Amino acid sequence: MGTERKTMFISKESKKVTICGMSDVIGPVYIQQPQCYAMQSRIDEEVDKLLRVAYDRVKALLKKHEKALHALADALLFYETLNAEEIRRILLPYQQEQHKQEATKAELVPA
Repeated sequence: MGTERKTMFISKESKKVTICGMSDVIGPVYIQQPQCYAMQSRIDEEVDKLLRVAYDRVKALLKKHEKALHALADALLFYETLNAEEIRRILLPYQQEQHKQEATKAELVPA
């Protein structure tokens, strides 16, 4: 992701924190332009926290589905293009494996 895209994303997140009041720390207030360094610093901390949480979530999802993503990437490298049915066929074994793991976990949890 290039610098321009990161800046745009951070800018959108900053607006989410300042304009919409989407932060428990800042509260449900409308702040068009922070008037002091302390408020801007708190906003920056909240944006940083939002970005870290989103990054950690995406990283965990990529790790969880790593085998399926590699299978899909390998197929794309070989065939160059795939239609929806081919993608479903490639991912089906991994989806079935995930369902089995979830079922096993559910059985291990006491009722």
